[in-house]
Amino acid sequence: MKLEKQLNSINQVAIIVHNDCLFLSQEILGLAFQYRLDFPASLKEQAVFVDLAPRYGQMAGDILRRQIQLVNFNLKEAVDGADGFQNTHQMQQYECAKFSIDQVENFVKAIYTDSPLRKECLRRICSGSW
Repeated sequence: MKLEKQLNSINQVAIIVHNDCLFLSQEILGLAFQYRLDFPASLKEQAVFVDLAPRYGQMAGDILRRQIQLVNFNLKEAVDGADGFQNTHQMQQYECAKFSIDQVENFVKAIYTDSPLRKECLRRICSGSW
């Protein structure tokens, strides 16, 4: 349950789990070819490792998708808090708009660090493959 909460929040654990799942999905494919000749005859007829690879790839994609959805939700919530950036000449509206801009800036800084997911996220967002 604790891991599920961490995966549903923007943090390093989700990035690490994503990378691990992606790595395992690729490694499993290699293991199937590398060790297939060493398997007992009864196992050579069955798909052992290859069946697992797509599941790990899917888990990595699901984690990445949840992270991007969470960031989108947080950004929209921060911008919505500015009430359309209207009447910013009034102190209360100005403070509200400034707070929203600061929140968006913090979210963007958190995402745009030199994280392992940054390039993959940008590639998927730009290609519209969600």
